[in-house]
Amino acid sequence: MMPKDIFVQLVKPLYRRYKGATMGAYTIPFRLRGTGGGGFDFESNLSLQANVVFGFGKQDQAHSWLNASIGIDLTGVQLNTKNSDVTEARTASAFTASAGLLLKPAPFANIGVFLGTDLLGKNDSEINWAYNRKPWIGLGINISFNQIKSPGSQKPTEQED
Repeated sequence: MMPKDIFVQLVKPLYRRYKGATMGAYTIPFRLRGTGGGGFDFESNLSLQANVVFGFGKQDQAHSWLNASIGIDLTGVQLNTKNSDVTEARTASAFTASAGLLLKPAPFANIGVFLGTDLLGKNDSEINWAYNRKPWIGLGINISFNQIKSPGSQKPTEQED
C-alpha cells in the first residue's frame, strides 16, 4: 500500500473545464462605435454593468482562464450636434446590453472584449442619436478586490468542536 503523502506528490488533481457561473460588476470604459460612413467614433464612458459570468479553464487548474459574460447596465451617453439632433451638448440615459469574452491572467483580474448596444429611453427617442440601437465594441476590465490577500493573510480555518 502506498502512503498518502507519496500519493499526493505523484497525483495531480483534475477539475471540470466549466468552472461555474458567478454574478458581478464590470466596467467597459472604452467603446468604439461605427459611424455608418466607414469611420468610427471612440467614446470613453465609465459605467458599472451587472454581469453573469461563465468560467472555463484547463482540467489541471481550479480557476478559469477564459470567461464568457452577458450583462445589462444603465449608461450615460454624450449627445452633441455631431451625433444627434440636440442644439447643445448634454447627457442622456440609455439601457445597455452586452456580451463578451474575458481573459483572466490572474484570479483577481481580467480584461475582455465586449459587443453591445445602447437603447435610449422614451424621453430621448426623438433626438435621432446616431448610435441608438447600433452595435459597439468595447474594452472591459475587472478587478475583484475580495480575492486579493496580503502576503501575511491566511484563509479562515474551520473551528473544531
